[in-house]
Amino acid sequence: MAAQMKYGYATPSGVPGGLFDISPYECNTRVSEAESGKIKFGMAVAAGTSAGTGVKVPAAASDFIEGIVVHKAHEMDNKGTVVIDKGEAFSVLRTGKVWARVDDAVTIAVNDKPYVIATGDKAGLLTNAESGNIALAGRFIGVSEDGIAPVLLYNAEATAAAAKASGEN
Repeated sequence: MAAQMKYGYATPSGVPGGLFDISPYECNTRVSEAESGKIKFGMAVAAGTSAGTGVKVPAAASDFIEGIVVHKAHEMDNKGTVVIDKGEAFSVLRTGKVWARVDDAVTIAVNDKPYVIATGDKAGLLTNAESGNIALAGRFIGVSEDGIAPVLLYNAEATAAAAKASGEN
């Protein structure tokens, strides 16, 4: 038996909503206000009607994005699928690195700015296209592959406060 000589810190790609590595991160618990199955791991969610508690699928370019849904321990249903039900609590990453669902019609490159698709069937997916979408405080830290890409989210509230204090906003 040989000794393990190679160690990695990143989780393998292919896990939407999986943490990218073991660097510091901040997650908050939120409750789904969306119909069962509409919110998926790795997608961005917007503040719901009960801000600070509930989240929903983005529906407008003016929505406040809470973060990206993180895949932690979650049971399959009796059909062998993983579904987030309406009223169910789950973790939302506010700051840190995560594998996010992206629009597979675009090519993501390292350091591209992330935007959340605000409306339509792809609402909640990330893209690098600004037009009509919601800007996120962060950057892509890897390329897109099979509908996912790693993204680094900055502390959005701290970034906005700093911009306001410096007169940028």
